[in-house]
Amino acid sequence: EELSSFSEGLAAFYDGHGWGFINKEGEKKIKAKDDRTRVTNFINGYASFQVDDGTWGLIDKNGEKILRAKYDRPVVFFNGLAAILQDGEYGFINQEGDKVIVPEFNDMGAPFVEGNAIVKDGKYFIFIDKKGLQINKNEVANVEATIADLYRYGFAFDFDETVESQFVNITQILGRVVQSLSAEEINGFNETTTLGDIIKKYNVIDEEVSDNTYNRTLELIEDSVVNSLCSFNLTVIFKQNLMIWDEYSYDDVVSSDAHVNIIVYTLNLKGRAVPRYMEIVEVLKNMLLDTGLNLLESDEEDTYYFGESIEEFAAAISFEEGEITFGYLFHTQDEEEDAYEEGAVEEYEYDL
Repeated sequence: EELSSFSEGLAAFYDGHGWGFINKEGEKKIKAKDDRTRVTNFINGYASFQVDDGTWGLIDKNGEKILRAKYDRPVVFFNGLAAILQDGEYGFINQEGDKVIVPEFNDMGAPFVEGNAIVKDGKYFIFIDKKGLQINKNEVANVEATIADLYRYGFAFDFDETVESQFVNITQILGRVVQSLSAEEINGFNETTTLGDIIKKYNVIDEEVSDNTYNRTLELIEDSVVNSLCSFNLTVIFKQNLMIWDEYSYDDVVSSDAHVNIIVYTLNLKGRAVPRYMEIVEVLKNMLLDTGLNLLESDEEDTYYFGESIEEFAAAISFEEGEITFGYLFHTQDEEEDAYEEGAVEEYEYDL
């Protein structure tokens, strides 16, 4: 018997007649079949198999046939789409086998691993979205590894290791950080959100809430990775203390009714995204303008303010190379000043 390396808990084996898959306990989870002359490793829940006529199909982890063998190359899905080769041209199908992007490209650079794919349209490699529309041109200087090689051996795909590019997927970065946005809320946070709501949504345990009676700041998310170019932090500042004195237990207890005052996202950029920080800021600025908030005049060159007036701004973006801070405020400026006098926001006094 032959045995491949493990991928997603399964390894391909050859019994002298055909290929199947075993788990790490040596159990045959997918029986070998004579008509499987080659297989790839499992990638994103599926493996591709080849039959006698050289065409490829797709199976899931139960061995169920998802797509019958009819494709000229291994079928490997990234973000719901797989590249196909038809009459010398590349396109993409979904998991039902429908041609989502009609084959019309003469070479393939990278699949949809980071939100967009790289294809060759005549002379140049270009970036396309999931509708097949071009979003950038002449961004790729060189493609070190062809997608055909990656598919053939079922390798995991590493965008940065295979492509020399200056492309920065701003839509993907901000899409991961900002899922919903309006003039009154961001990502489900609004002026009615309480510490109790956050504890339920984010599974916060009491030990993660500071035992400092006068603390109003909760570091909710720290260094969450968006992709190889960005991570972010989320800080929540409340109108009331997070802990209150319980006269019955003679101890500080979590104040579930404390209301959100300020939401602060900090984007930490890396690599080729660092010099492109102002492009990200401009996209974020336009997202805020689309909510109906006004961009306010300010003497500060590294901060944008949004709202009705500087005295009562609702959101702010501050920026420097490598870091973008984006804050949403659920109160008036007068309320903020009162909170600051009480020690509510401490060093966050508009570090935004």
